[in-house]
Amino acid sequence: MQTLITFIILTLLFLYPVFIKAQNNNASPSDEIRKKVQEKIIKISQKPKAFIGTITDISESTIQISRFAINKESQEKSGEILQISYNKDTAIIDNREKAKQIKAQDLAIGDFIIAMGTEKNGNILESSRIVNVKPITPTKRASFKLNVKKVGKQEISAESKNDQPYSVKINKDTSILDQENNDLKVSDIEAGDKIIATGETQEQTISARTIFVLKE
Repeated sequence: MQTLITFIILTLLFLYPVFIKAQNNNASPSDEIRKKVQEKIIKISQKPKAFIGTITDISESTIQISRFAINKESQEKSGEILQISYNKDTAIIDNREKAKQIKAQDLAIGDFIIAMGTEKNGNILESSRIVNVKPITPTKRASFKLNVKKVGKQEISAESKNDQPYSVKINKDTSILDQENNDLKVSDIEAGDKIIATGETQEQTISARTIFVLKE
């Protein structure tokens, strides 16, 4: 009897590490999936985004705007209140006449801005760049967020989120800028890029005054 008990104890001692190892091995795929999901969420949350609208309030580190919905077919609602955070590293540009760098205190309530950065929590944008532009007049000028399909020397073929085709016309007065306030050339834009094109519109043709390139 004692020999049997001793045999059982030794068997359990031998199998226990194997059982623990099996448990760890079984948990490994789950941990790997969880890690990949977390990485995907982080990647999505860090995609560049733009808030467009009129400044309604300014504080030491936050700007509040009333959203301007750039596409009629978009789910974004004009007049929605959005928050934009900024810091010493945020590039702030006045592009109403000739592009120049300014300070946050140079902005004023009523200014029309395009803020670019990453959306961190709900309607709060952590901005890397804020551009003060001339207000968009509904009758002549508008802004469109588009996906680039084809790039030519004087024209960009693009589509809206809802697959509406647009032709973006480029001329010598068109400003092309990235999120770090660097001047770009048409050749720097590639199929698959996201852009915000602002300018005079006629049906699906945009005579672009400014093109902002949102690189992912």
